[in-house]
Amino acid sequence: MLTKVEKLLEISKKGFESNEEIVHYIYGAYEKVFNGKSTLRTGILIATNKKIRFCSKRFFTVFNDVVEYEDLYNVELSQEKFGDKVFIHCKKQSCSMRFVEDQNLIKFVDFIKENKGKRKQQLKD
Repeated sequence: MLTKVEKLLEISKKGFESNEEIVHYIYGAYEKVFNGKSTLRTGILIATNKKIRFCSKRFFTVFNDVVEYEDLYNVELSQEKFGDKVFIHCKKQSCSMRFVEDQNLIKFVDFIKENKGKRKQQLKD
């Protein structure tokens, strides 16, 4: 039987481009402003070799969001009372992942920092 994270990974892979592969992922609460309202959704934030993806599922609704590496300014990691927070500064709209407790968090953040600002042509396949 698949865990919640494994199910979300399978769902997210359906929207991947050709040659797009998961490098790192973290589980937590994704925070972003949609239609003028701040929302918080639990799910996974995935760093692939081509872009950053968020995937969440609630009942029968699947929510996906995508951030291109070329739209990134910076990534910050901070400690909160109930876990770590990853804040992603973007050109259009910033987002964050809160309440993260993952042993691969540093690798996840470092990978994003290495690829921030890169165009698709500059990313490794």
